[in-house]
Amino acid sequence: MHTPKTFIFSGISGSGKGTQIELLKKYIKEQMPDNGECSFVMGDVLRSFVKGEGYAQDMIRDTMNRGELIPDYVSGGLFVSSLLRDLHHDDHLFIDGIPRSVVQSDIIMSMLKFYNRSDVFIINIGIGAEEAKKRMLLRKRPDDTEEAIVERIKFYNDEVAPAIQYLKEKSEFIYFEVDGERTIEEIHLDLVNRLKDIL
Repeated sequence: MHTPKTFIFSGISGSGKGTQIELLKKYIKEQMPDNGECSFVMGDVLRSFVKGEGYAQDMIRDTMNRGELIPDYVSGGLFVSSLLRDLHHDDHLFIDGIPRSVVQSDIIMSMLKFYNRSDVFIINIGIGAEEAKKRMLLRKRPDDTEEAIVERIKFYNDEVAPAIQYLKEKSEFIYFEVDGERTIEEIHLDLVNRLKDIL
């Protein structure tokens, strides 16, 4: 059994994080078949949560419909409760969508200490604002309006990037910046080549 790894993916919406996570999970499983895996994707967890009925669900649904930010209290709570329920001692952990603030970065630090997790990788898939805008418009999602995309990019630069920088400066993390403006295969191969000597 290998020591379980933790991978935190970051990048502007449209950078292809989800695709690269799935490819990396497959690669890691081939290299370390005895370990399990656990994934936390904030967007998926939020969408699943607000499908339910209840006071909190109504409040969070209204917040999302107004296009406002979900409070750290909610995001952090969903993250913690998901891991308490789903993470096992030998699982590799794949995280997408948190941290989005320095407060959430502290929650991650606390989580790593609680689970005594080492071998923590931050993988930032970098793309420019124009490329991100182009990709999001091509998705043709109803919430991918030009105005919303501009706000999303601004939020990433103002809030998410400092949260990642905060973690990057901690000795517990190994940070990789990956050029995301290439083919899916090229990005995956680059990532594997950079990870394989230290996994």
